[in-house]
Amino acid sequence: MKKTCISKGWYFQQEGCQPQKIDLPHDYAISRPRSKDAPGNGRNGYFVGGIGHYTKFLKISAEHAIVDLDGAYMCAEIRLNENLLAIHPHGYTPFLVDLTGGIFRGGHNKLHITTNDHQPSTRWYSGAGLYRDVFLWTGGKMRIEPRASLRPCGRSGAIAIRASANQTADARILSILLLPVPAARDSKESHTPCAAHFSAPAR
Repeated sequence: MKKTCISKGWYFQQEGCQPQKIDLPHDYAISRPRSKDAPGNGRNGYFVGGIGHYTKFLKISAEHAIVDLDGAYMCAEIRLNENLLAIHPHGYTPFLVDLTGGIFRGGHNKLHITTNDHQPSTRWYSGAGLYRDVFLWTGGKMRIEPRASLRPCGRSGAIAIRASANQTADARILSILLLPVPAARDSKESHTPCAAHFSAPAR
């Protein structure tokens, strides 16, 4: 599947406020007023909790689409075209949501994500909202979905890719690995990735 960053051009709104155009990552807790009566008191900086709404309009023509959220604090609700697709309560784990069943192909799709940083919820400043990038994965009927298993095999340098299939097809798998190339010891240059290509028949 093709991975595209969709962190630019979102609309954010808090209750009682006008929408504002933002780019991700975004933390709306830091802009909220503090209170000596905050449920988490000094442990989370006297910030009170609150709900944030994130909206982005997407054109999707692919047969299959998955949204990939790298960080949403917390109690995230994901809707596409007003239909609730998923709820993810934990604020510190990435997750995937399959959008395929609710896509208007070729038209505008409204992706709406709500977060609610309930307090007290941590022993430190938690932040709130979509605090990491968001990606869109798109593909066709034949695809390898994100988070497929990639495992090294012993010390030989061999790598095994494991992916399950739900249909039979005559296909080949092309993989590209980015490998770090160590810089010379007396060089201040950072490591430069190089690409290794290999293909194998799907079976």
